[in-house]
Amino acid sequence: MPDIRFIYCIMLLAFVPCALHAGQPSAESMRRAAERQARTSALKSIPETRRKALSPAADALAATAAWLIGLNAKPETEKVIAELAATDEQHAKLEGLKKSTAEIAAPAALDDAKQKEILTKLKAAQKLRGAALADFARNLNNVGLYGNAFDALTQALEADPDNAAARQALGHMKTPTVWSDAFSAAQMQKGLTYVAELGWVPTPAAERTGKGEWFDNNRWMPMADADKLHAENANAWVIETAHFTIKSTAPRKEAIQIAEQLESLRKVCYREFIDFFVRGSDKRGQMFFAHAAPKKMLVNYYGARGDYEAVIRKEFKGPIQMLLMQLPGAYFPQSKTSYFSLRDQPPIYIYFMYNQVIKQVLFEYAQFTATEPRPWATEGLCQVAQFSKLEGNTFTPLHGKSHPCFSNANTLAQGNGLPSLATLLTLPRELFEGELRELHANASGGLALFLLEGKDRAMAKDFLEYVYDSFKQKTAVLGDYTGLEGPGLEKEFLLFLAGAKP
Repeated sequence: MPDIRFIYCIMLLAFVPCALHAGQPSAESMRRAAERQARTSALKSIPETRRKALSPAADALAATAAWLIGLNAKPETEKVIAELAATDEQHAKLEGLKKSTAEIAAPAALDDAKQKEILTKLKAAQKLRGAALADFARNLNNVGLYGNAFDALTQALEADPDNAAARQALGHMKTPTVWSDAFSAAQMQKGLTYVAELGWVPTPAAERTGKGEWFDNNRWMPMADADKLHAENANAWVIETAHFTIKSTAPRKEAIQIAEQLESLRKVCYREFIDFFVRGSDKRGQMFFAHAAPKKMLVNYYGARGDYEAVIRKEFKGPIQMLLMQLPGAYFPQSKTSYFSLRDQPPIYIYFMYNQVIKQVLFEYAQFTATEPRPWATEGLCQVAQFSKLEGNTFTPLHGKSHPCFSNANTLAQGNGLPSLATLLTLPRELFEGELRELHANASGGLALFLLEGKDRAMAKDFLEYVYDSFKQKTAVLGDYTGLEGPGLEKEFLLFLAGAKP
């Protein structure tokens, strides 16, 4: 990929660098060290405390399985045992129930009354499981394990989609009988329905829209005609999602696809960097996981290169304009806006857009004004999230050795090509970019992955709080947060890349 792809941030404001650390450990660093040790212990105890929390639900499932074995209902018993194994794979009665089920020689069919009774018992067990997971999430939240709490709430809803505590903690609403995220609930309250590949439309128009027509300018027309109508900047599609406003001259299906991908990417950022978002919340201490930027993020996505270039000529002058004409776009924190044109660009350039939108998510949530963390920190997080696995329009985060950030940094380390961390961590924005931008980005991604996942993930919370705090002050020092700096940080990072466990 040409180096020009990596010099987009030269055009941004000059960012103020953070101060370097020196001297003895501060009170803050000692406090964090104690909390890190307590957090490590709590993380290690999660499997056992989860088992204890779910024991009432597991016992109820075991009792239901035993009841079904007595009825010789083999297929039904196998389903309940599968639920029990998912709830507690170490349950004391699990192996015995499996053996007894396998010994059923003549399975019996259950009558309607018994089938209804099974459903009632299973629903009761699922509600117990959901309630237990919601309580477990609250305990995790109380000790600052926000990511684990978020996961437990998600599991609670898988067990019992009607669990009000989990729904409310995730910012969901009920309208009037269906739970959904706040944005979808608001859309439904407006009388809108989501049509696959086309987005939110008035409910009376949903069926006809789904068949390839679009209502615009007080008349129905083929979707292709509607796309032509919105193919100019002055009349671009405006697509609202939970966290973005997408303005696009591309065909609506393509714009919706991009909108769904960006929403999914933002969801990955939220979960993987959840301590960053909690740090900036006025609801710290509460079990609440629906943090968002103060305003929706504006993304311009152009269907034709000419549309993009026309806007660039209008909005930018001088060297910046010349650079943007060669790039697929950029995010500008000063105007809080992104501009992208991927038509006639190499397919890999879509990662450029992902990278910039992740930066937009971080900068907009932190309400960027004039200070950012050292560029390695924000770029490192962008690298970690941008290489998530995409299936359809849904991203799934990658971890450990399967992550490109690990392999990229490891390749550099094996070839003695990693830049010195003493240099990388102090590079100002203008030196981070340029000819060595790709090298710096790969090293930053590997280092961010280490700080998020190394040492049994004990440093993730500290690192993410450091990144957030760096948006608010120039004096945030990485070593004060993570307990690692200088040669010690470099040593642990190299051990991580070598596969050794510090």
